[in-house]
Amino acid sequence: MVPATTLELVLGGFLFTGMQLSHTRRQEDSLLTRAAYMHDPLTGTDFTLEVYQLPAFGDCVLEAGKFSVESLRPLLGDYLFKAMMDSTYRTNEEMRGKPLTSAVVVLKDGSGDKILRVKVNYDAGMWMWNVFSATNPSIT
Repeated sequence: MVPATTLELVLGGFLFTGMQLSHTRRQEDSLLTRAAYMHDPLTGTDFTLEVYQLPAFGDCVLEAGKFSVESLRPLLGDYLFKAMMDSTYRTNEEMRGKPLTSAVVVLKDGSGDKILRVKVNYDAGMWMWNVFSATNPSIT
């Protein structure tokens, strides 16, 4: 589990607030949270960041993504947006001429939350992994 306050560095204000208000996060009594985690990739490939969101916040991301990739920037924040744009997944989409992206996906969860999945490049993912690990050694 990751300290919730550490996540604000990565998520920015919008997604951090959406996570804090999620059903998953509100059921936790701890400063640590299960509402966000990284999927450890194979070496050199993209990481996937998953963040539980209050449904209205997840829906905002879903709707913004229908207009353009750039419309996701204010919701993801500059750091996470750049990490997504630099991902191998998004780079391959751009090479194929895809104007929209599947590197940002919003799914329904059985708890009533939405789950945001964001592909991030390996270097950004390693930085996030290290930040999370430094504040919670049980991650590694």
